[in-house]
Amino acid sequence: MSKSKLVCRNVANSWRVRSCVYALLIGVPGIGHTTPAIEGLVAGAASLAHDSTVTIAGSGFGTKDDSAPVLVDYVNEAFENGKRNTQYSAYEDGRVIQASSDDPESRWGAATSVLPVRYDTDSEARHPFDSARYHLFGENVWLGRPVAYGGPGGWDTPTNNDQLYLSWWVKVDHNSLYYWRIYPYDISGKFEVGEAIVSGGQVIGEFIGIDDEGLLNFTFPGNFNSNNLKGINLLGQRSGARTKFPEEFRAGSGYGFESPGQKTLRVWDDPDSRGIRTSLSHTDYFVASPSNREYMSNRVYQRRDMVPDVWHHFEVELDIAKGTFKSWFNGELGGVAKFDSRAAYEEAYSPTIALIGNNAKQDHLQNMYISEIYMDKSVQRVIIGDAPRYEDLTYYELQRPIKWTNSEIEFVVNLGALASSSDLYIYVFDEDGVPNQQGFELCTAADCPVPPRKIELQIN
Repeated sequence: MSKSKLVCRNVANSWRVRSCVYALLIGVPGIGHTTPAIEGLVAGAASLAHDSTVTIAGSGFGTKDDSAPVLVDYVNEAFENGKRNTQYSAYEDGRVIQASSDDPESRWGAATSVLPVRYDTDSEARHPFDSARYHLFGENVWLGRPVAYGGPGGWDTPTNNDQLYLSWWVKVDHNSLYYWRIYPYDISGKFEVGEAIVSGGQVIGEFIGIDDEGLLNFTFPGNFNSNNLKGINLLGQRSGARTKFPEEFRAGSGYGFESPGQKTLRVWDDPDSRGIRTSLSHTDYFVASPSNREYMSNRVYQRRDMVPDVWHHFEVELDIAKGTFKSWFNGELGGVAKFDSRAAYEEAYSPTIALIGNNAKQDHLQNMYISEIYMDKSVQRVIIGDAPRYEDLTYYELQRPIKWTNSEIEFVVNLGALASSSDLYIYVFDEDGVPNQQGFELCTAADCPVPPRKIELQIN
């Protein structure tokens, strides 16, 4: 029988100790992982109501230093380390979300100002309980550094917390994977906003508009690089306007094209480039290490094909002790980026949101909406989903824990877009981010409340 050889160095650092112990445990025969087991309801009805409280009992939930997540941001209200914050609830539609340096009551230590994030109640809600969203217009608009974790400036985070879990929902007007800007070369006529673009007798895209730099903005579905676009003639189907797609990349200003390229999340553990730098784009994600390139991760390729006017779910899980970075798009895991835990800055700080939003170069006429940002310093969490087995889930909603022990969890129900008349199941993720594979059934279609039938009255 072969034996695993493991050498642990620099174990004085807490991350090193945990990383070393974890590696030792997985190399020892007979030591397995026990997944959470939900045994029953202690409190709360089998038929759920949004914002009600449920307590479940079981085993293997793991201990959690702080029961409540660091931040659950419903925009109109938020829960910061379990404490309710209603500062934004009085905001009117369109009000600018400022950084805490300009607004001491802000939830965010950083926010763009030239192209600001705005409070939004006018756009379409994600679900019936969604009262407000963040609205981002333009190519470089974002929020960053939650005050709940890092204080007023966002950087005064705890020292050496090695986990981070993030979840948020996004909707866009245009698919950023295929969003292009081009110089109006040899143009005739005037394109109409929203019209189909034809080339070679086939519809290949849509005209978005002309931005403040005078460039033409298009989407060309399926074309995330310029291979099939260079030099082709573009015709507006309604307007008859014509132009030609440039042959060259546009560097700085002048003639050429600007290709798709967008980052939607950056996670840092230090403000001075001494630690982790993660990047999540619409095509890939990885962990960089400015201090030593040998510590950086592999690049995981996952195309986030964001159908316009549909809400999409983003999730991220970072574990420094294990040296893993994971991301899910609409519930699908892209893969595991593996890095050396020495990439993290050891002397202070913990990973936090450096920015979340639209960190793009070409989305000049993009509208993006963000709903329900959930952040925790632990990968432990509770979800309610639509299938009795975890591997069969097609949709789920994160819940808001308020009490957590190894054998009992109390949480506030977030039905979100789940139908209360459907079969619903609870899943608990432990300290390793591992859920129970068999869901605990909360209600069946027969047990759930049925909405009253519509009554038609005739008045003569």
